[in-house]
Amino acid sequence: MRDSTQCARIRAKWHDKKRILRGYDTFATGYDGLYSEEQDKKYASVSPCFRAFKSPILDSGCGTGRLLDSPTINGKTAVGVDYSYLMLLQAKKRLRKRENIALVQADAEYLPFRDQVFGTVVSFSLLEDLSDWKNAITEMCRVAGNSSLLVISSLKKNFQYESFLQHCKELNLAPIYAVDVEDIKDFVAVYTKKGVITSIRPNSFLEAKEHQRQSD
Repeated sequence: MRDSTQCARIRAKWHDKKRILRGYDTFATGYDGLYSEEQDKKYASVSPCFRAFKSPILDSGCGTGRLLDSPTINGKTAVGVDYSYLMLLQAKKRLRKRENIALVQADAEYLPFRDQVFGTVVSFSLLEDLSDWKNAITEMCRVAGNSSLLVISSLKKNFQYESFLQHCKELNLAPIYAVDVEDIKDFVAVYTKKGVITSIRPNSFLEAKEHQRQSD
């Protein structure tokens, strides 16, 4: 019974992945027209930490490569990962002149990289599309080097805030700051792996709820 239940869960998980993949493949060519303004707001919300980005940079769920094409990445080595081949084709067109950027088709829950190889890991608007978002965060942490910066966002209406905080704590990730403003649909969190980067001074600073409770 246990084996059959586990197999059923695995089948359901992959069925869900294929459904999401078909969705992104369907509107890959029109994605920027629909979401570029919203994506730019998310990037701007954490712009104070851009100067702390270290090579190589991993963009997990890079989509059409909009962030990878930004001045943030200029002169830095970066890798974009996405599950959708058609989204990556759009990214390839955008980044055709950027020799410092590589694109890889892969599942964010099973990244094809060695441990601790990236100086920075970013992931915008990915977690809400995953059946097991904890796996994705664990993988981001695994491939991030010690003291690396991790920038993670997720759609607010599906965001499991307390569970997210607890999982990051279990992974030994230290919170830097969080952005939760009305005109951005995502909650955006900035963490560092094993050590806080004190040079970052964001314009919008919200203490983690966990720390707020401790100080009450």
